[in-house]
Amino acid sequence: MGKKIVFLVKYMEKYFNYILIQYNMGQQEVFDFLMKNPKKYWNSKEIADGLEASIGSVTTTLAKLRKRHDVKYKMASDKKNMFLYKYKSWGSLENFKHKFI
Repeated sequence: MGKKIVFLVKYMEKYFNYILIQYNMGQQEVFDFLMKNPKKYWNSKEIADGLEASIGSVTTTLAKLRKRHDVKYKMASDKKNMFLYKYKSWGSLENFKHKFI
């Protein structure tokens, strides 16, 4: 009986941590991930794995960032309908002003 309870507690702990991660994951976390890893293009699965978040929430967030032109993106050459994402540096103050002012 004791082993079953320990297993159940560990399962529930993992499950609730997963729910908390999903609930708290937002655009800032995805943007921060790309900013901390600027050297390569990432697909949504790699980003989701890096953030320990669901692929669905990351994909939705990336679509919003893509629509607002807040990240660099391109189509993957080897797969159809797959975007690759990279941190977009605003560079100069003029670029920043152009985006926000």
